[in-house]
Amino acid sequence: MSLGIDMVPMKTCSFNCIFCQLGCAPKTIVVRDEYVPLGEIADEFRDWLAHSASASYITLGGSGEPTLHSGIGKLIDLIHGLSSIKVAVLTNGSLLTDEDVRLSLCKADLVKVSFSAFDDESLRKINSPDVGIEFNSYYNGILDFRRSFKGEMWLEVFIVQGVNDKQSEVSKIAKMAIKIGADRIQLNTVVRPPANEGVKPVSHEQMLELVKLFGSTAEIIADQQVMTGLGKRGIDESEIVAMAKRHPIRALDVCALYGCTEDEASGKLVALVEQGVLSRHLASGTCYYKVMDQK
Repeated sequence: MSLGIDMVPMKTCSFNCIFCQLGCAPKTIVVRDEYVPLGEIADEFRDWLAHSASASYITLGGSGEPTLHSGIGKLIDLIHGLSSIKVAVLTNGSLLTDEDVRLSLCKADLVKVSFSAFDDESLRKINSPDVGIEFNSYYNGILDFRRSFKGEMWLEVFIVQGVNDKQSEVSKIAKMAIKIGADRIQLNTVVRPPANEGVKPVSHEQMLELVKLFGSTAEIIADQQVMTGLGKRGIDESEIVAMAKRHPIRALDVCALYGCTEDEASGKLVALVEQGVLSRHLASGTCYYKVMDQK
């Protein structure tokens, strides 16, 4: 169970990935700033500790690229100072070229880096990075971070049908990924509704073949993104809506969170659709729900 902390506004990111479940960003951003005041985050975290304090990780990620927040290192220090809960960071790795970012993330317990390309062309096809981001610098930044980071590092490799799924392409990604020396390599594909229409998942059978290229530390995580439940408790509509604002959700996600049946979860989601709060979307044969004002 992870407590997620959003450090930047929705879709504040240096990448505009074609598979992103949060949709397309109006523009990419590489300028670091205190997008959300650290004091506000600290106050909310202290309040959460006082009332809940049940999590395996505090995860910095969510609605955008967390390393764009200039105070990420200070926030990690604050979390460690207030609790014994481990800190995880989900990053696209594009700012690891910056020494200050690398030093800040070295304070975390777990860092998961997205790595789905092997050259400039493939990076632009799948990640649509800011114009100032060049593949070799991006890759070298990840290598530099791995050399200095003493915690646990994971890589997530996102495979998209017709974009980077040829065995020759994945072999190049795998060779570079293995060189990074991550503790774990996770293969993923399009599960939730993507930013770009027409973006399709790779079949499970193909994923089983491709994962072999990455060695013994590799695993497939597609279709395994169900949260750990808290046990049976009342379904909170405001929590469901807040969760759907951050990423599309399924009835199974609601089941896992509240310990309810799928019929109970579906009934609540359908009611929110009928109220005009959520909208229904079909992706890869699965029904997902988003807030109405999200595209």
